[in-house]
Amino acid sequence: MKRGLLVALLLASVPASALHIRYQAYEGPVQPIQGAGGTKIVVDGVDYWTTGTPPRAYIVIGIIDDRRRTGLITKDAIGSRAIAAKVREVGGDAAVVMDQHDNVTGFVGGTQVFGSGSYAFATHSSLAVTEALTRFAVVKYADAK
Repeated sequence: MKRGLLVALLLASVPASALHIRYQAYEGPVQPIQGAGGTKIVVDGVDYWTTGTPPRAYIVIGIIDDRRRTGLITKDAIGSRAIAAKVREVGGDAAVVMDQHDNVTGFVGGTQVFGSGSYAFATHSSLAVTEALTRFAVVKYADAK
């Protein structure tokens, strides 16, 4: 039983497509926005504003949409080194979390039947497979050099 459950959990935790990062550049008037502050983490030199906005003037240079399967070994988009690399690649200083939600895409499970003589027992385990969707505003600090 343990082996069947382990296989099911591993299958659910290995992403079918590891992740999908899509960047869309902003086109329009460049107008600095004065942020109000919030909470952040810093990964590879990129500020991830998890709540609120930077407490300084910034401009939005684009949007990143990140889609990834979730599981036991899949990491969150917030704090991702891949997102940080993309932010730096396009000239940004920070990623501001705009939206994050999960969609259930299916279930993985298994049944184990065992017994002896006239007795039989069965166990069933299942795990939801979800896809996390996260949207970031990629920003450049107006006072950055």
